[in-house]
Amino acid sequence: MKKFDYKKLALEFRNEAAKNLPVDIEENNKTVFLDTIYKFTLITGEALAKDKNIKSPIDAQVMTQILSEWTYHKYIDLLRSDIPARYHESILQKVGFTIYEIAMQALIQKLPFESICSLVEHHVEKSFDKACEGLVHNGVISEQACESALVQSNISNLR
Repeated sequence: MKKFDYKKLALEFRNEAAKNLPVDIEENNKTVFLDTIYKFTLITGEALAKDKNIKSPIDAQVMTQILSEWTYHKYIDLLRSDIPARYHESILQKVGFTIYEIAMQALIQKLPFESICSLVEHHVEKSFDKACEGLVHNGVISEQACESALVQSNISNLR
């Protein structure tokens, strides 16, 4: 595969996220938010750059972008919810893993881009819900905190 510069892409996504942070995100959350976007993008990009199933740097970039954008939107949803910050990354990891797996399988099956995006969106919502509900089941957050996350939809607010 031609070189995929995932480090540059991760920095670009971090910078883009910084320019587009919603005004209601508290100042003390901004650095962690941006660092998390960078880290998730970097890890995903590196994994895709090394994956033998990915034949095109464009595919690696698109998959990385999909994961980064969903991480951005779901993280905003978490910051606007009542779920304590210490659980945010674990929820985002579960969502990110789901995105990676779904997008990878769809790409291997050569599904059209629109189908990949629809599948990813469906599974993002399911994994986000399941991760939040798992915290309720384990007794670490209340049902109200979970519900406060599940009613958020930064992506819908942009449509």
